[in-house]
Amino acid sequence: MKMALLIQITITLSVVIQLFAAVIALSRLSLAKSFKTAWICISLALFLMLERRLISLWHVYQGGLEDPVNSLLGLAVSVFMLMGLIGLKRLFRQMHEQTNNLQNIANTDFLTGLN
Repeated sequence: MKMALLIQITITLSVVIQLFAAVIALSRLSLAKSFKTAWICISLALFLMLERRLISLWHVYQGGLEDPVNSLLGLAVSVFMLMGLIGLKRLFRQMHEQTNNLQNIANTDFLTGLN
């Protein structure tokens, strides 16, 4: 009985974390700019992973058995995906700043230093 409860908690945490990751991925779509297609694919994959965890959660709540190792691995994947998506925000900001800096350099006259 304790193992079943632990599995339910693990899968529930995994679902919540994956939901956050999928929402963050979707919210960062505007930052992706030239990588929109790739970012849409990543967002869709995250929502599909979320659906897969929801099916596992529903199965466990219906009294089905789930492998505890699989549940823990699912939780680890969810946590790492969320951490990675949070870290990508910094990358997008740096890319945006570098693009703006390059644009300013390209618009500057080399002889006068004026735009």
